[in-house]
Amino acid sequence: MDTGKKFQVKILEINSEPAIELTGPRLTWILEDLFVSMAKVCVEPFFTEAYVEEPWAVGEVKHNLLKCLDEDIRGPGS
Repeated sequence: MDTGKKFQVKILEINSEPAIELTGPRLTWILEDLFVSMAKVCVEPFFTEAYVEEPWAVGEVKHNLLKCLDEDIRGPGS
């Protein structure tokens, strides 16, 4: 029975710590790009005096990173 609907994975998995050591040498270039993007989005703001936080909505892309979730995991509201 074909209902015309197709399966589409939206989020497969969310981890606080990816198993990077399991990727092997063939994916090194992807990891290098990933770490550069993570540094720009997650680390650089803490070391830039003139940093102004810009809104980043779920579904938007910054530095090749797609924001797919917005959850407070620590703090008073979690």
